[in-house]
Amino acid sequence: QRAAVDDALARLHQDDGACQLLAGGTDLQTYRKQGLERRAHLIDLTGIESLSQISAKPDQLEIGSMTTLDDLARSKEAEGWCPMISAAARAVASPTIRYTATVGGNLLVSNRCTFYNQSKLWRESAGSCLRETGPTCLATGGTDKCYARNVSDLAPALIVLNGRVEIRDIKGARTLLLSDLYLADGLKGQGGLESGAILTAVSVSLKPAKWYYRKLRQRESIDFSSLTVAGALDSAGCAHICINGISMSPVVIETQLKSTNLSDVQLLARRMCKSVDNDILPLKYRRQMIDVFLEELWQSFSAK
Repeated sequence: QRAAVDDALARLHQDDGACQLLAGGTDLQTYRKQGLERRAHLIDLTGIESLSQISAKPDQLEIGSMTTLDDLARSKEAEGWCPMISAAARAVASPTIRYTATVGGNLLVSNRCTFYNQSKLWRESAGSCLRETGPTCLATGGTDKCYARNVSDLAPALIVLNGRVEIRDIKGARTLLLSDLYLADGLKGQGGLESGAILTAVSVSLKPAKWYYRKLRQRESIDFSSLTVAGALDSAGCAHICINGISMSPVVIETQLKSTNLSDVQLLARRMCKSVDNDILPLKYRRQMIDVFLEELWQSFSAK
């Protein structure tokens, strides 16, 4: 199976950007139909069985990047480590999509914006944005930054559990914090994954005393996240919090529960989330829901 990964890496290196990796394809195929993904060749990873394993060890839970979200949601190992992992997997789209979509695909899902994720005809009518070929961000009118949102459902849950990812390229394998995979830039949101590399696995090492996970979306069965808040309380009383779906990258906050006020955390979260009105739900409402979700998290973690 390692040879299969090496073969994919060799092809990626050989074609120098002309190939796109295919995992579940549930999001990629939409991008291709809309003319947003134009690379001519796909490298299918679905036959690499070694990337589809889930294993629980004494000090960490390891999840292969090609594990389907349905398998993750049903995994006894994941549920036993922390039920939040299963809850996050079940929060993705519909059962049919989860049957095909993968862990790696969700962690690397392209940032979304209502001014970009449209049909080719719509974009030709409205004008191209900074993320495609246009001169400005249609959401803000600016010319220097894209505010497309990171909408991964798994990322916030795995980040607060001290998630790390394994990345392989032709030089070998390396690991980095999952939170370091993302950049606060809508044009290159998964900047920690260089061109020509493959995300092969993700692992978590924190077993929390308590956990919290909520996702906001207009239609529960299909829509991407408009706001996701995940939290894990460790044995030392530190609350690990991650906010996603509203900014260009996951926003991470760590604070001691007993020495911090909820209002201070809410204020910090609103300041750290660089959000604009580029979602189907209004920006004002989404920012208000940050406070609501954080209050729920705080009450849950503070309860005896």
